[in-house]
Amino acid sequence: MYEEILVAFDGSETSDRALAEPLHVARLTCAHAIDIMAPFGRARACMPAALIAAYRERARTVVPESARSEAKARGADRETACPVLLVRGAS
Repeated sequence: MYEEILVAFDGSETSDRALAEPLHVARLTCAHAIDIMAPFGRARACMPAALIAAYRERARTVVPESARSEAKARGADRETACPVLLVRGAS
């Protein structure tokens, strides 16, 4: 049996559904990764520091709370951890 399962969670309907099964079989760890180059495509533009800070704040507060709320709503009786990982786009 699994002890821990990593679920990618971004608050979308699809990621909500991804939480359903792991909650019943293992300790759940949610990871929210941010590709800071995504909004600019392949352009070599630099993302403004304020936008990076906003992404980090959302990842630190909104996403973990959403994941915990979803886990609770689905009847999870296990701990739900939600670390934040900021991924810089390859350049």
